[in-house]
Amino acid sequence: MQQDVNELEQLVQEMLDYARTDAQIPEMNLAEIPIKQLCQQLINRLKKTNLSTLNVKVYGDNPYVLADEHFIERAIENLVLNAERYAHNLLEIHIIRQKSIIKICIEDDGEGVSQAMREKIFSPFFRPDEGRDRQKGGAGLGLAIVKRIVDWHQGDCYVTDGTLDGAKFVITLPN
Repeated sequence: MQQDVNELEQLVQEMLDYARTDAQIPEMNLAEIPIKQLCQQLINRLKKTNLSTLNVKVYGDNPYVLADEHFIERAIENLVLNAERYAHNLLEIHIIRQKSIIKICIEDDGEGVSQAMREKIFSPFFRPDEGRDRQKGGAGLGLAIVKRIVDWHQGDCYVTDGTLDGAKFVITLPN
Protein backbone atom coordinates (compact mmCIF):
# COMPACT_ATOMS: atom_id res chain seq x y z
CA MET A 1 0.00 0.00 0.00
CA GLN A 2 2.89 2.39 0.79
CA GLN A 3 4.28 1.83 -2.72
CA ASP A 4 0.89 2.74 -4.23
CA VAL A 5 0.74 5.90 -2.11
CA ASN A 6 4.27 6.84 -3.21
CA GLU A 7 3.33 6.29 -6.87
CA LEU A 8 0.24 8.48 -6.48
CA GLU A 9 2.28 11.22 -4.81
CA GLN A 10 4.81 11.08 -7.65
CA LEU A 11 2.02 11.22 -10.24
CA VAL A 12 0.40 14.23 -8.56
CA GLN A 13 3.78 15.98 -8.35
CA GLU A 14 4.44 15.33 -12.07
CA MET A 15 1.00 16.70 -12.97
CA LEU A 16 1.54 19.80 -10.81
CA ASP A 17 4.98 20.39 -12.34
CA TYR A 18 3.54 20.11 -15.83
CA ALA A 19 0.58 22.38 -15.02
CA ARG A 20 2.99 24.99 -13.63
CA THR A 21 4.98 24.97 -16.87
CA ASP A 22 1.76 25.40 -18.87
CA ALA A 23 0.60 28.55 -17.11
CA GLN A 24 3.44 30.82 -18.24
CA ILE A 25 7.15 30.93 -18.85
CA PRO A 26 8.77 31.21 -15.44
CA GLU A 27 11.35 33.81 -14.58
CA MET A 28 14.59 32.45 -15.94
CA ASN A 29 17.83 32.83 -13.99
CA LEU A 30 20.17 32.71 -16.98
CA ALA A 31 23.85 32.05 -16.41
CA GLU A 32 26.79 30.58 -18.30
CA ILE A 33 26.72 26.88 -17.33
CA PRO A 34 29.52 24.37 -18.10
CA ILE A 35 27.19 21.73 -19.53
CA LYS A 36 29.48 18.68 -19.39
CA GLN A 37 30.32 19.45 -15.77
CA LEU A 38 26.59 19.79 -14.98
CA CYS A 39 25.92 16.40 -16.63
CA GLN A 40 28.76 14.70 -14.75
CA GLN A 41 27.57 16.09 -11.41
CA LEU A 42 24.03 14.95 -12.20
CA ILE A 43 25.25 11.43 -13.04
CA ASN A 44 27.34 11.27 -9.85
CA ARG A 45 24.26 12.24 -7.81
CA LEU A 46 21.96 9.78 -9.61
CA LYS A 47 24.43 6.88 -9.30
CA LYS A 48 23.78 6.88 -5.57
CA THR A 49 20.11 5.96 -6.07
CA ASN A 50 19.13 5.17 -9.65
CA LEU A 51 21.99 4.34 -11.97
CA SER A 52 23.94 1.87 -9.84
CA THR A 53 23.46 -1.08 -12.21
CA LEU A 54 24.39 0.75 -15.43
CA ASN A 55 27.66 1.67 -17.05
CA VAL A 56 27.21 5.45 -17.46
CA LYS A 57 29.68 7.76 -19.20
CA VAL A 58 29.76 11.44 -20.14
CA TYR A 59 31.77 12.34 -23.26
CA GLY A 60 32.60 15.35 -25.36
CA ASP A 61 33.17 19.05 -25.13
CA ASN A 62 32.51 21.23 -22.10
CA PRO A 63 31.02 24.37 -23.63
CA TYR A 64 29.26 26.99 -21.57
CA VAL A 65 25.55 27.32 -22.30
CA LEU A 66 23.48 30.38 -21.43
CA ALA A 67 20.58 28.76 -19.58
CA ASP A 68 18.68 28.45 -16.34
CA GLU A 69 20.68 25.77 -14.52
CA HIS A 70 17.74 24.41 -12.52
CA PHE A 71 15.54 23.90 -15.57
CA ILE A 72 18.26 22.55 -17.87
CA GLU A 73 19.36 20.10 -15.20
CA ARG A 74 15.73 19.02 -14.78
CA ALA A 75 15.39 18.38 -18.53
CA ILE A 76 18.60 16.34 -18.67
CA GLU A 77 17.65 14.45 -15.51
CA ASN A 78 14.26 13.52 -17.01
CA LEU A 79 16.00 12.15 -20.12
CA VAL A 80 18.61 10.26 -18.09
CA LEU A 81 15.98 8.68 -15.83
CA ASN A 82 13.91 7.78 -18.88
CA ALA A 83 16.93 6.15 -20.53
CA GLU A 84 17.76 4.34 -17.28
CA ARG A 85 14.36 2.65 -17.30
CA TYR A 86 14.93 1.08 -20.71
CA ALA A 87 18.70 0.59 -20.88
CA HIS A 88 20.11 -2.90 -20.59
CA ASN A 89 23.67 -2.05 -19.53
CA LEU A 90 24.82 1.24 -21.09
CA LEU A 91 23.82 4.87 -20.87
CA GLU A 92 25.93 7.58 -22.48
CA ILE A 93 25.76 11.36 -22.62
CA HIS A 94 27.59 13.09 -25.46
CA ILE A 95 28.11 16.85 -25.51
CA ILE A 96 28.79 18.17 -29.00
CA ARG A 97 29.65 21.78 -29.82
CA GLN A 98 28.74 22.81 -33.35
CA LYS A 99 28.83 26.23 -35.02
CA SER A 100 25.62 27.73 -33.64
CA ILE A 101 24.32 24.98 -31.32
CA ILE A 102 25.26 22.72 -28.46
CA LYS A 103 23.91 19.16 -28.64
CA ILE A 104 23.29 17.12 -25.51
CA CYS A 105 22.70 13.51 -26.57
CA ILE A 106 21.45 10.92 -24.09
CA GLU A 107 21.44 7.39 -25.44
CA ASP A 108 20.99 3.88 -24.15
CA ASP A 109 21.30 0.29 -25.33
CA GLY A 110 17.60 -0.52 -24.84
CA GLU A 111 14.91 -1.22 -27.42
CA GLY A 112 14.71 2.31 -28.83
CA VAL A 113 11.68 4.25 -29.99
CA SER A 114 9.89 3.29 -33.19
CA GLN A 115 9.81 5.73 -36.09
CA ALA A 116 6.02 5.99 -35.78
CA MET A 117 6.19 7.10 -32.13
CA ARG A 118 8.93 9.72 -32.42
CA GLU A 119 6.69 12.69 -33.21
CA LYS A 120 4.24 11.87 -30.41
CA ILE A 121 6.70 11.00 -27.67
CA PHE A 122 7.02 14.55 -26.31
CA SER A 123 3.22 14.92 -25.99
CA PRO A 124 1.76 15.02 -22.47
CA PHE A 125 0.47 11.71 -21.07
CA PHE A 126 1.82 9.76 -24.05
CA ARG A 127 3.41 6.36 -23.49
CA PRO A 128 4.44 4.67 -26.73
CA ASP A 129 3.75 1.00 -26.01
CA GLU A 130 2.94 -1.60 -23.43
CA GLY A 131 6.64 -2.03 -22.60
CA ARG A 132 6.74 1.58 -21.44
CA ASP A 133 3.81 1.47 -19.04
CA ARG A 134 3.11 2.45 -15.43
CA GLN A 135 5.16 -0.55 -14.25
CA LYS A 136 8.19 1.21 -15.72
CA GLY A 137 7.07 4.39 -13.96
CA GLY A 138 5.87 7.78 -15.01
CA ALA A 139 2.66 9.31 -16.23
CA GLY A 140 3.89 10.34 -19.65
CA LEU A 141 4.81 13.86 -18.49
CA GLY A 142 8.59 13.71 -18.18
CA LEU A 143 9.30 14.15 -21.89
CA ALA A 144 6.60 16.82 -22.22
CA ILE A 145 8.35 18.74 -19.43
CA VAL A 146 11.68 18.35 -21.27
CA LYS A 147 10.12 19.83 -24.41
CA ARG A 148 8.72 22.81 -22.49
CA ILE A 149 12.04 23.58 -20.83
CA VAL A 150 13.95 23.30 -24.10
CA ASP A 151 11.38 25.55 -25.83
CA TRP A 152 11.90 28.20 -23.11
CA HIS A 153 15.60 28.16 -24.02
CA GLN A 154 14.88 28.53 -27.79
CA GLY A 155 16.20 25.03 -28.36
CA ASP A 156 14.87 21.82 -29.84
CA CYS A 157 14.54 18.21 -28.72
CA TYR A 158 13.97 15.02 -30.63
CA VAL A 159 14.59 11.28 -30.57
CA THR A 160 16.43 9.18 -33.11
CA ASP A 161 18.33 5.88 -33.35
CA GLY A 162 21.41 5.78 -31.17
CA THR A 163 24.80 4.24 -31.80
CA LEU A 164 24.20 1.81 -28.91
CA ASP A 165 21.17 0.26 -30.70
CA GLY A 166 18.68 2.01 -28.41
CA ALA A 167 17.11 5.45 -28.34
CA LYS A 168 19.08 8.67 -28.63
CA PHE A 169 17.37 11.73 -27.17
CA VAL A 170 18.87 15.01 -28.30
CA ILE A 171 18.57 18.49 -26.83
CA THR A 172 19.92 21.33 -28.95
CA LEU A 173 20.55 24.74 -27.42
CA PRO A 174 21.81 27.96 -29.01
CA ASN A 175 25.55 28.47 -28.70
